[in-house]
Amino acid sequence: MNNKEIELQKLKWRCRRGIKELDLIFTNFLEAHGPLSIEQTQLTESLLEVNDLDLYDWFTGKSEPKEPALTRHIQLIRSCTKKE
Repeated sequence: MNNKEIELQKLKWRCRRGIKELDLIFTNFLEAHGPLSIEQTQLTESLLEVNDLDLYDWFTGKSEPKEPALTRHIQLIRSCTKKE
């Protein structure tokens, strides 16, 4: 495994959440967009610092983060979970 793959595996492990739906959202995103850019990694790590209930509200559109970059990142992540 190279460093990028190791970092992606570590990030996948950190994306394990208390709410199963959040696990699936993050897993789908990482599988669709991995390996991530530095900016995407940093934004994802910022999201992982947020509590699960706030994350769930952001992903379901009930509320939005104050930071525009996080809002855009959540939109990107949500685009990976939409079913056609």
